[in-house]
Amino acid sequence: MITDAELAEMKARCEAASPGPWYRTNHLVTSEKYFIAGMRRRPLDACVMDAEFISKARQDIPLLIDDVIEAKSQLMQAKIRCDELENQLSRMLSAGESLWRAVKYDEGNGVDELVEWERAASLKTVNEANK
Repeated sequence: MITDAELAEMKARCEAASPGPWYRTNHLVTSEKYFIAGMRRRPLDACVMDAEFISKARQDIPLLIDDVIEAKSQLMQAKIRCDELENQLSRMLSAGESLWRAVKYDEGNGVDELVEWERAASLKTVNEANK
C-alpha cells in the first residue's frame, strides 16, 4: 500500500510540474506555454503512445492521488466503525450470556421458553430470594 509519505511526495511532484492541461501532438507533449517532452528514438507509433500517456498523466495523476487519499480516509473510518461494532457485539454477547444464564436458571422451575431479559432477570432475583 502506498504510504502517506509517498502520496505526499507524488502530490508535491504534481504541484511542481508545469500547469496543465498538457497536449499531445504526434510525438510531442506540450502545454499552452511549455514544451514538455518529445520522443524520437523509438518507432513513431510507440512515441505517439508514450506522448499520449505523458500528456494525460498531468490530469490523471492528481485525480488518482486524491482518490487514494479519500479511499484511505474511508478505510480508516471503516476500521474505526468495525472496532465500534466489535465492542458493541462483545457487550451484546455478554448480555446474551447473562440472559441465557437467567433462563437456564429458571428452567428448573418449569420455564423452558425464552423470556425477555427483564423478566428473566426478575425471575432470577425472585428465585434467589426464595432459596
